Amino acid sequence: MLSWGEMAQLWGKALGQTVRFREVTVEHFKKRFPVDGEELLSANYSAEFGFAGRDPAVLEPKDLGFSERPQDVKDWFGQQDWSTVLDVSTDMTLQS
Repeated sequence: MLSWGEMAQLWGKALGQTVRFREVTVEHFKKRFPVDGEELLSANYSAEFGFAGRDPAVLEPKDLGFSERPQDVKDWFGQQDWSTVLDVSTDMTLQS
């Protein structure tokens, strides 16, 4: 499982950009991104309780014999069109 910070780093590498992750208050986030609902709540929940809600019965990929594959995540990030999210034109080629 990747942390938010690790995902941010992989996203930045895939876009060839410097990316930093930092926690902010809900109020700060809403000023920058005026959204409510599931997206905001799921980020808060996973930040506090983890993606599985600290439930010891939840199996993770490693419990099933899968190794972590952060490179696959980077590849997926690089294959997406982020121009509408970032409101910029970007070259979507992967950077090594």
